[in-house]
Amino acid sequence: MDFAALGKHLQENPGTRGMRELRDRLVKEGIPLDKLAPTPSLRGSHDAWQKATDPEQKLKEYMRWVASTDQYSSSRAPAFLAQATMSWLRSAQNADGTLDSATIAKTLGPRAAAVFDALIGEMNAHGPTTTALPTPASRPPPANMLGANAKSPDRGNLHLSADVVRRLPFQMMVADLRMVGQLQRKLSERTVRRDPALRIMQHVGTGGVASPAIAALDVFTKQHVPSQPFAGAKILVLQHLYASTQSILDACVACGATPADITVMGKPYSGSMKVAASMVDKGFQLVVPSLHQSEFSDHEGHMDKLVAEQVQRLLSESAPGEKLLVIDDGGHVAKVVHESFNSEAHRFRFVEQTQRGATAVKEIVAHVPGGLKAPVVNVAESRAKKEYESPSIGFSVWKETRAVIDKLETQGVSLPKSATILGFGAVGTQVAHELHKAGYSVHVFDPDPKRQAEANDRGFTVHDDKRAALSHANVLVSATGRTAVSLDDMQSLPKLAVLVNAASANNELNATNVLALQLLSANALMGTVRIGPKGVEVPRGLVSQVDTSQLDEHGHMHDSFGGHSVDLGKDDSATQRDRVVHTKQGQDLYMAHAGFVVNLTDDEDPIPPRYIGLTRSLLFAALVQSASETRTGLVALDDGVQQQIIDLTASSLAATGESLADPRF
Repeated sequence: MDFAALGKHLQENPGTRGMRELRDRLVKEGIPLDKLAPTPSLRGSHDAWQKATDPEQKLKEYMRWVASTDQYSSSRAPAFLAQATMSWLRSAQNADGTLDSATIAKTLGPRAAAVFDALIGEMNAHGPTTTALPTPASRPPPANMLGANAKSPDRGNLHLSADVVRRLPFQMMVADLRMVGQLQRKLSERTVRRDPALRIMQHVGTGGVASPAIAALDVFTKQHVPSQPFAGAKILVLQHLYASTQSILDACVACGATPADITVMGKPYSGSMKVAASMVDKGFQLVVPSLHQSEFSDHEGHMDKLVAEQVQRLLSESAPGEKLLVIDDGGHVAKVVHESFNSEAHRFRFVEQTQRGATAVKEIVAHVPGGLKAPVVNVAESRAKKEYESPSIGFSVWKETRAVIDKLETQGVSLPKSATILGFGAVGTQVAHELHKAGYSVHVFDPDPKRQAEANDRGFTVHDDKRAALSHANVLVSATGRTAVSLDDMQSLPKLAVLVNAASANNELNATNVLALQLLSANALMGTVRIGPKGVEVPRGLVSQVDTSQLDEHGHMHDSFGGHSVDLGKDDSATQRDRVVHTKQGQDLYMAHAGFVVNLTDDEDPIPPRYIGLTRSLLFAALVQSASETRTGLVALDDGVQQQIIDLTASSLAATGESLADPRF
């Protein structure tokens, strides 16, 4: 192997398996490469590694020095190790500038030969470690795939909150200009790799995803086929793109709608690209569901913009008397319609799924002139959803949390069995129950005295002070529906903690500010930080470059957690891979799904249709009710319909020995 070729490989791909294994070995030998403090002090001396004559000892002394100086940032650590490794192997270089395993083993020993063999195997077997999806230039997106060619909004400036700015170490840091081109290339590759339109196009025309049978939905569909309640209607569906969601769309078509009159908008941080492609193949109007994602994307702002575009299109394409039906999530559509299209709001009929959305609708009533001008069938606060959906949601949160913990344990990280629940509502209660069954000591913080009493009655340790509760949170599950953890609160967490968002948006764990603070504290920014109209701004794309994790030869990201190199998941979606935050206090905080909702994965149906079918059936029944609803404001979903759906779902589960009250999947 040519020495220069191996050096180029390591320079471009310092996060490969050989480097991770070498790093872990050095950590075990007492070299502090697991101490990724964002702003370490200059306290080391380079004399030891300069004086060392033995090549392996020189490598160790060099890395020990690097780990103790202000050169050592979390994002540059793998590059330093790669550089040191080449210096190590150079002493075994043949006269013609080549390297071979036998000479390395003879000169440097079997451990150096093992590192060399691993690197050569990666180069030969995998080629470049960055594997961007190909651009399907010969296959333009179908006409019903809306927004596929939209420019990514992730190139604007990131507006830093005052909470972040006051913590930033404003110091002069000199960027390594040799890395600029390499970082720009990696950012471009990441943009392509995460492009939702390209990811969907990989599956268009490949056979689609079957819509699962759902007991209650199938019964209700047959009941309403004769009356065709959706004939002539235009339907806008804002939902997570899962196979069971597709079952609702098929039911709408069976009841009179045409695929071309159904517009489907995916939430920006969840859903299956295979299911999205299947919806395109079926002829539904699919709005490309997410951004060229980064963890710093303005998901809420982006969603409002897409909603406004689609509302404008539907109004322009429909006759004055034509029905405009909406299945909403989070109140996005209702909010945009009443704030930006108020004169046309009376033409809409809404169904709301989430508590967050029901709260948003109540705010419209209180603050928008004229209040609600349309009916909103309230699935969110229905008895069926509150009492019968929550156990399966809570269990799915626990299932994904357990998967994260199990994955860390297989990589050598074992956490104390102590957990904290923030928010003891229906979901938080179920997660606490599952953690307790798994042997965890469960601590609870909720400011509501009634919920405190409920948690106490169930035998959990209840805290009046949030920071006291956080001190026990080796596993933190937050299910409050709002930002529950401030940057100051983070300091109360243990040295090692797994953080889980069990709510319905990405603001629960304050993830954007936490990650921005780490990256801006730990790295030299190759760009300009300026004071703008909204405060301090930094280029969003540049923030994405200074990443503490490293891409491996299989497209997975890795970082250090608890002194071990851990696999964070595949880097084709910012919302589906994990992140590690290294704080100035010496904490390692493992943010499952980068702080996004943990149980909204990219599987075809993360919660089995036999369970989540309850919710899908409620949404369909509410849409039928909305089509003929004449009242305005929040309208209760018919109680008899709710009970029928509960009974049909429970009966279907009972046939396999399962129940809504105690889900197992």
